[in-house]
Amino acid sequence: MSNFRSLAAVSVLAMAAATTVAAQEEGLCEVRDSSDIISVALCPEGLSQEDLGKAGAEICGERLPCGVWFWTNPDDAPAEAPDNHDGLTKEQVTTATAVYVGEDKMLINIEELAK
Repeated sequence: MSNFRSLAAVSVLAMAAATTVAAQEEGLCEVRDSSDIISVALCPEGLSQEDLGKAGAEICGERLPCGVWFWTNPDDAPAEAPDNHDGLTKEQVTTATAVYVGEDKMLINIEELAK
C-alpha cells in the first residue's frame, strides 16, 4: 500500500507541473480589456505568484506605466479596464487575486494584504 501512495503522490505532482507548463505555453491568463495604463486579466485558480508575475510582465510588455489586475472569477472583474487604478471599485480591488506593477516589476498579492 505504501508504494501505491508514493506512486499516487508522484502522479499528482507530475500532473501539477504539467498543468503549469501547459499554462505557460498557452498564455497564463486571458486579457479581458486594457486601457492605456490598466489591464484586466482573468486567470485560472491556483497559479503561483511566480506565474502571475510572469503573466503581468508579458501583458505589460514595454508599456509603462502599466498595471495588470488579476481575477479568477469573471463576475468580480470589470468588463472594461479603467483609465487608472482609482477607477476600480473597492469591491473589485478586494476580490482581485493580485496586481502587477510594471514600473517596479512587482506583484502585489491582494489576498495576502486582506489577511
